[in-house]
Amino acid sequence: MDYMAQKGTKRQFDIVELSNLTGIADMDIVATLFTYDMLAKEGEEYWIVMSEVCND
Repeated sequence: MDYMAQKGTKRQFDIVELSNLTGIADMDIVATLFTYDMLAKEGEEYWIVMSEVCND
């Protein structure tokens, strides 16, 4: 599970690895990491847009 957490922080989710998880708790952790990953991406996209607007 540590390996999955490390991969999650690097935003590299592997569908094959996700399908190999067996426990409900494992899936919950992965779902949480995925949610944080998506929020982080949205934040970065927002920051990029704001940077472009402010620099004009």
